[in-house]
Amino acid sequence: MIYNYYQIIDQIYHSEWVSKRLARFKNFQSVLEQIWPKGHPTKIIQVAGTNGKGSTVKFLESGFTLTGSTGSFTNPHLFDFKERFSINGKNPEEIEIIDIWEKEILPIIIRQAGENTEHILYFSEICILIALKLFEYHQVEWGIMETGCGGRYERLTQLPAEGAVVTNVGEDHPLSLGEKSWQRALDKAGICRREKPFFTSEMNPLHLDIFKETCTKFNSPLIKLDAGDINNIKSFVEKNQSSLHPDNLLFNAPHQLKNAALSLKVLTYFYPHLDRLKVIHQFIQLKYLGRFTKFDQQVFIDIAHNQDKIQALVTTIKATYPHRQKYFLIGLSNNRSALKVLPPVVEIADKIVLTSASHRGVDPQIIKQELSAWEKGCKDIEVITDPRKAYHYLKSCLTPHSLLFVTGSAYMIDQAVNPDQFLSYLNYSYGWRNNQKQ
Repeated sequence: MIYNYYQIIDQIYHSEWVSKRLARFKNFQSVLEQIWPKGHPTKIIQVAGTNGKGSTVKFLESGFTLTGSTGSFTNPHLFDFKERFSINGKNPEEIEIIDIWEKEILPIIIRQAGENTEHILYFSEICILIALKLFEYHQVEWGIMETGCGGRYERLTQLPAEGAVVTNVGEDHPLSLGEKSWQRALDKAGICRREKPFFTSEMNPLHLDIFKETCTKFNSPLIKLDAGDINNIKSFVEKNQSSLHPDNLLFNAPHQLKNAALSLKVLTYFYPHLDRLKVIHQFIQLKYLGRFTKFDQQVFIDIAHNQDKIQALVTTIKATYPHRQKYFLIGLSNNRSALKVLPPVVEIADKIVLTSASHRGVDPQIIKQELSAWEKGCKDIEVITDPRKAYHYLKSCLTPHSLLFVTGSAYMIDQAVNPDQFLSYLNYSYGWRNNQKQ
């Protein structure tokens, strides 16, 4: 159990951080037990991974609807908070969010504040509770829930689950999950549940060794994706090209084949006799806002905010629109390095405008300075700090032969193109009341 030993040493070296985190877990667990003393009735599948976890959640939700009522929880949202929640492929009504907050969640946090202000629920915890309440209201049998960042120390991992899914271990979040990929693999392996299946499409041998050891510790079957699984999906899609709509569908991005194959693996584990062709047909009709979504006549939006996702986006663009001029509106967040994330874009772009993101945004002037050291590709790089102004400027530059791709930080995309400017401002100013003196 050598990797488990490394995990324990990491905890000992960071015992102050770990103890506070686990104390929060205990508090959240007590809230769950207060609301559902007999346990939540929905069967949960938790999905983690650097890339593809949101899409995998949507594929799983789509497939499980063939077996009964299914819901999902993803994060972050792009334009509207209710996008985080879905019941049988549809977002809840506004009145449902209002009722759950006013009648269920708000009384809990008011009571907590009166007892101990240290125990007030965090935003991420509130979102999980809203999702669980929606599942309960709609008598959802399967709830597919996306992990925020990492896994081992995420609130979602406190829920009982029927299975755990890790799409991959990539290069994102080194500051919070660790500089080394094996550290990030250990963190994501933490979502494994005792005697419950652990699914993954990760291919790195070291990461798979970590997953194998973790599954052995918890007596959990490790179920890995292989090339044959992906080829089966690919073959079906090639035979059914006429079913694919040219816009807005996940399958227009080649890397989604792996996510779909992993989802099919999960579905057929729980339902061995499920009609695979029906499942795949569900998959190829699926839309997911912010994943290579056609937003306007010549405009696509994609929340490719890290280097793996940017590379996947560029691969999709090159395959889908090889001969079109390509304009990009880009904003980064969370101290991401432009030289690590953006070179694939620079190499195919004809014009780039860099802009700001409201939440932990990277200064676009710094991004421009970094990219100036990149000798290949686009030299037409401008800075317009206001995302909406930048968007309208680039739209005015479009020709009949060009396309505009708005990508990077989800917060920037929201500021640039959210059709509801009231919601956009609420998203932009998130947390401002918390900074006020009481």
